[in-house]
Amino acid sequence: MAYLHTQPPMRDLDNVVDKFKERLAETHQRLVDKAHLAKLEAAEMSEAQKRGVEEFKYSTNDAMFTAMGY
Repeated sequence: MAYLHTQPPMRDLDNVVDKFKERLAETHQRLVDKAHLAKLEAAEMSEAQKRGVEEFKYSTNDAMFTAMGY
C-alpha cells in the first residue's frame, strides 16, 4: 500500500475495465465474470441432478468454459 500511495492517480479510471477486457481479447484470454460463474454453477447443478448425485464439478477448463457459453 505504501508503494501505491507514491503513484499518481489513474487519469482514465472510468475506462480501466474496458481497456482490461480489450487487452484480454488481444491476448486471446477469456474473462470470467460473475455472470459466467452463475451460468457455470447452474450448469453444474443441472448436471448433478441429471446424474442423481449431490454435487457435480467439471473436470477441465474447456468443459467449464463450454458450460459458461464460451
